[in-house]
Amino acid sequence: MKFRDKPEGIIAIFVDNPAAAHLLMLFFLIGGVLAAGSIKQEVFPEFDLDIITISVAYPGASPAEVERGIIVAIEERLSSFEFIERYESSAQEGLGTTTIELLTGTNGDKALQTIKNEIDRITSLPLDAEEPIVQLTTRRREVLRMALYGALTDTELYQSAHLIKDELLSRPGISQVDMLGIRVPEISVSVSQHILNEYGLTLGDIAERISQKAVDVPAGAIKTEGGEILIRTMERLDFAREFAQLELLGTAGSKPVYLGDIAKVEESFEDVVRHSYYNGEPSVGIFVYRVGEQTPISVSRAVHEFADEFRPRLPEGVALTIYNDRSSYYQARMELLLRNGLLGLMLVLLCLTLLMEPRLAFWVAMGIPISIVGSFIILWAIGGSINMVSMFAFIITLGIIVDDAVIVGENIFYHRQRATSGVKAAITGAREMAAPVFVAVLTNILAFTPLLFVPGSTGKFFSILPAVVISVFIISFIECLYILPTHLSYSLKKNGGASAIAGIPRFFNNRLHGFVNGVYGPLLSRTLANRYLVLIIATAILATGFFYWRFGWINFSFRPSILTDSVDAEIELPYGVAPDEVNRIALLVEEAGLAVVERNGGENILEGVRREIGRRGSNHAEVTFTLVSQNERDISTRDFSRQWRAEVGAVPGLERLFFDYMVGPGGSSAINVQLSHPDPVVLETAAAELAAFLGQYQGVTDIDDGFARGKPQLDFQLSPEGISQGLTARELGAQLRHALYGAEALRQQRGDDEVKVMVRLPEDERSSLAILEQLLIRVPDDTLIPLAQAATFTTNRAYTEIKRVDGRRVLNATANIIPGQANENKILADLRATFLPELLARHGGLRYSFEGRERQRQEAIKQLGTGMLLLFPVVFAILSILFRSYLQAVIVMSTTPFGLLGAMLGHIIMGYDLSIISIFGMIALCGIVINGGLVLVATANSYRDGGLTPIDAAKDAAMRRLRPILLTAVTTFLGLAPMIFEQSIQARFLVPMAISLGYGIVFSTLIILVIVPCLYVVADDIGGLFRKIQRTEPLLSENSPSGTAISAAKTSDRNYRHTSDDCSENR
Repeated sequence: MKFRDKPEGIIAIFVDNPAAAHLLMLFFLIGGVLAAGSIKQEVFPEFDLDIITISVAYPGASPAEVERGIIVAIEERLSSFEFIERYESSAQEGLGTTTIELLTGTNGDKALQTIKNEIDRITSLPLDAEEPIVQLTTRRREVLRMALYGALTDTELYQSAHLIKDELLSRPGISQVDMLGIRVPEISVSVSQHILNEYGLTLGDIAERISQKAVDVPAGAIKTEGGEILIRTMERLDFAREFAQLELLGTAGSKPVYLGDIAKVEESFEDVVRHSYYNGEPSVGIFVYRVGEQTPISVSRAVHEFADEFRPRLPEGVALTIYNDRSSYYQARMELLLRNGLLGLMLVLLCLTLLMEPRLAFWVAMGIPISIVGSFIILWAIGGSINMVSMFAFIITLGIIVDDAVIVGENIFYHRQRATSGVKAAITGAREMAAPVFVAVLTNILAFTPLLFVPGSTGKFFSILPAVVISVFIISFIECLYILPTHLSYSLKKNGGASAIAGIPRFFNNRLHGFVNGVYGPLLSRTLANRYLVLIIATAILATGFFYWRFGWINFSFRPSILTDSVDAEIELPYGVAPDEVNRIALLVEEAGLAVVERNGGENILEGVRREIGRRGSNHAEVTFTLVSQNERDISTRDFSRQWRAEVGAVPGLERLFFDYMVGPGGSSAINVQLSHPDPVVLETAAAELAAFLGQYQGVTDIDDGFARGKPQLDFQLSPEGISQGLTARELGAQLRHALYGAEALRQQRGDDEVKVMVRLPEDERSSLAILEQLLIRVPDDTLIPLAQAATFTTNRAYTEIKRVDGRRVLNATANIIPGQANENKILADLRATFLPELLARHGGLRYSFEGRERQRQEAIKQLGTGMLLLFPVVFAILSILFRSYLQAVIVMSTTPFGLLGAMLGHIIMGYDLSIISIFGMIALCGIVINGGLVLVATANSYRDGGLTPIDAAKDAAMRRLRPILLTAVTTFLGLAPMIFEQSIQARFLVPMAISLGYGIVFSTLIILVIVPCLYVVADDIGGLFRKIQRTEPLLSENSPSGTAISAAKTSDRNYRHTSDDCSENR
């Protein structure tokens, strides 16, 4: 082939003009470094949820009242919106919440405004309910937590925490700080019943007079010649001592009565159960977040500097500690991944150096940093971030991106060794491989594309992974076709070098050459001679693997186990239990955890213990043990959780005890079955039966039927006497509410807090039923009668919480699985196959659905299945166009199931369960494994074009391409090997994907070198069979159209055989 002076094609232009290739390389390197400096950093990918929440506070209302008065009204407004996937509602004491899941692709801001406008139109909400709060759920990016603790009162804790918060926010680099575990300030006005009777007042009267007198009222402005003068009344009061001096009663000539004369007025906190302890001392939590482009490390550094300066100002016995610092997680995990990445890179370089000429190995390896650094330009442009998942994505590409460079570089080296000039070898070698490489990169990209569309939080969590991989593939493709050939055009020597370094690859290549000719070649000849038997055996192997998976002999767990250094115990007691009892149980659970600490290293493994009462309700508590980093202790977080659970044992009166030690997507209980029925009694019975069924399995823990027994409820109705006195239900309810919950006189902003002024009876006058019955109720004629005369009551039991989904009442029966003791898939299969159908038969009208992990798994698998159904036809079409043959496209794609089998074997060998992360790896594998088969078939076709028989073409192509195919498989595996064998708990959730890719590629490569040649020859056998059938058909009339077609086919066949014979002679 003779080249013109003027280069043709982009490859020739770059090879002929090295400056263009060098400038392109510098653009990728310098641009990538600059872009990397601007990319945000985070521990895990952070994302917004397609969720809108509506919250309405209704203080003092029971869950049933919240459901009737608030939830139903909201749900009626939501039922007509088409952009809503589903909505869930929760009615608790004093609070109604509706969570709305939007359809994928919905504009969250527009949906938020639409829903907000609709909610604002509701006019039927109870008068005492707060304004609805409608907001789009966003994830705040927490960096660390601080605990201020010691022998302090609530007021001292509040003031000190506020001081810390204000000083933190004044620091540059800190923009968002929240306090947790402390009650909101309130001004409490307590008035005894006998005082009310003496002055003829009600609590409502006092609240009304406070609201009328203690306010500032703007009165407009006076327009004068000198300008406007604003007018307003100045009567606002801010503190309890000021309210005590408020004149409540007084007439001309009489002594005024001040509020402080008849009431106890004091600075207090809201009347809710909310206590927080750290290491056994009263505490307040201070959470610090990052915003915008702030990094975890910079925010953490600023907070640590502040803490060091602030601690000397604390009084004796009070401490300020920092815990759960995610910046340290970020550093540790990034260092772990970087170490694995560098080790993988070194292994790849070592492999290339051993099997390739040094200069060739160097420039092939240079494609790795060029591609990875250059990809930061794309990552920056799409708003990506550097986190654990994106770093893992770079590790995935280490061995894969050299595949194309190896194929192109090895082909250029092949031509250079055959006396071709450097420029000519570079252009010819790159051009020959351009189409296969383009198809290989395209199929790789297509294989990762379905991962971009996985629904839910799991999809969003891992969406950065395919984005990074695709970015690297794009830069790698450009590098291997336009930069690499340029470097090799002047770097490669005709016969290699004579140095000692050059002798190393020559030694290994000689050994490989001997293996190819002495072992692989003869073995392949026998294989091709018995190709049908080989294919039968291969099919049997595939069938065995399919049945192994189909019958559940390998476990599948949806949730990726992302372990943290914290273990949480969530405690729920029966509704209405005394706060002291809640704290006693929480303390018991805490002491059990401390016993586990003592057995496993004592305080050396513990950072701190947080106990919180009432954050999620007066009957709830949480205990959190924050352990030191995993590499500083011998016990894993999972084992600590198990021992803690065993140490706690059975606690009488406990509704629910749930331990958790993982973060990330796919959280919540392992088993979550949601039941719905219009009759609450049937619903509760069915949930109890389901919980009892789950209790039969060994290794199933934290079983909860979803129904919590509520506290006693008194339902009042007007008595005949009350009706005769003209008392209405609204008036009765208002006076009862004022006496027990309190009458709100004012609410006003004081600093960062919205402070209420609440008027109520003293606590000792609202703490027993006997006292309540003597409560005096005012009737319309201003006389007072006891509550026992004005109304009658019946005793019922209130719900703890009422849950609804899409307008239906539901209960969720949940349970957890102890890994190794129970098979989650088998239990779910048993539920589907036997128990749930029987449960539905026993309770007509009952419905069920799987929620939590199982629902996410089903949605993810469905979406991935759709993606795969689209992927395979597209890949098939591309291969068919490339080879101009449907059969050869099938041959190349036949390597995919063997890759999947290899991935499954890898999990069995490494002792891992399959997970959704494993599935991600298998999907990506489908595009990668076809590359070797693609190159082999393309080479065999070129040999066929040169006149070889199908068997010789298949054999020679396999022997010719064995070295690059093995090299690409080995480099891919070695790039992933450090992650595959990683023992760190913190990174193990990423290992299954590495196993799928690494083992799948190695296993499929072994298959490619045996099965693909056999399939190639069998395809020709099939073609020959059809030609033979065609020749044996009775001849039709030469004049007929059919006869003419057959005659033409015979002529074509004769020409084909003649050409083959000539080629054989030339050979």
